Amino acid sequence: PGTDRLTILDVSSSSPLIGASLGDSHIDPRTGVLIPTVLVTVGSVPPGRHHAWIIIHTNDGDYPEVRVPIRLDGPAAGRTTGRDADTRRQ
Repeated sequence: PGTDRLTILDVSSSSPLIGASLGDSHIDPRTGVLIPTVLVTVGSVPPGRHHAWIIIHTNDGDYPEVRVPIRLDGPAAGRTTGRDADTRRQ
């Protein structure tokens, strides 16, 4: 096998509900390989099921993008939390 290593250049999200960015990297003490951290944040999710991708952009000509599927399950439509239900009783 070759010695070229895939490098993550950037990350993005296919959905406005999800943020993706590169965090700090660290070196694996066993292999000496630089390991990047991908940070994924999720904001307020509307009711229902939502599908998105985290897209990892690389320097590899064969795999310029690696896509990771994400499924977000928002609250059921019309569902209330216990606190909301208590407020309505008053």
